[in-house]
Amino acid sequence: MKARKGEVIVELWQISKENKNPPSWVEEAFEGHQIRWGGPQTGFDDKLLQLSGGWIINFGKIGDYLEFDRGKFTIISEKRFKKDYSQV
Repeated sequence: MKARKGEVIVELWQISKENKNPPSWVEEAFEGHQIRWGGPQTGFDDKLLQLSGGWIINFGKIGDYLEFDRGKFTIISEKRFKKDYSQV
């Protein structure tokens, strides 16, 4: 989905394991190992989406949002999405 954050339009995906047809940029992020689900192999809960960014690892839970803006991924909480974003 597209959403407005201030004056900027960004791409967002609400984190979900149920969505079988995520946007192509989400599929590419999984294929490029930029994001992955937790699980036994990672030592983290399998309901957490892991966002790898070099030395820093961020997590998003189901219902949060993954933002893609100018080649950069950011995890956005559902509460912050409702406060700072408006769907376009």
